[in-house]
Amino acid sequence: MPMKRPGDTAIDRYHNALGALGRAFDAIDAAFTGLTKVVGDDSQPIVEARGVEPRLTDAWRDLLSRIDEEMVVWARTFRKTHGTKPLAAAGHPDDEDADEADPYADVGDDDQDDWGMAASPDTDRAQ
Repeated sequence: MPMKRPGDTAIDRYHNALGALGRAFDAIDAAFTGLTKVVGDDSQPIVEARGVEPRLTDAWRDLLSRIDEEMVVWARTFRKTHGTKPLAAAGHPDDEDADEADPYADVGDDDQDDWGMAASPDTDRAQ
């Protein structure tokens, strides 16, 4: 996790906000893990027996989905800007497959036309 930067430049604020987001995700992970470890009288996790009210889970999932979509874009921008692909161990386990599920992925595949559609095998690409 990046250390807090003492300056007040745009890059310092960016790095400080990035660190705050990382700490927030660590806190979410700890809270999630903590909830799954709360056991009942039968020694089973209560959350598995009682569940969680959909009003809460729906809102949480919507937020996570919105964040996930932005992170796909951010990772793609990083790769384009820096011309590199981050190490798989440092990223999300699904990062290697992110391009396939990424709605913002480049369409520059040889097997696709300008609209992202699969080109037919008999199409003359020289046109």
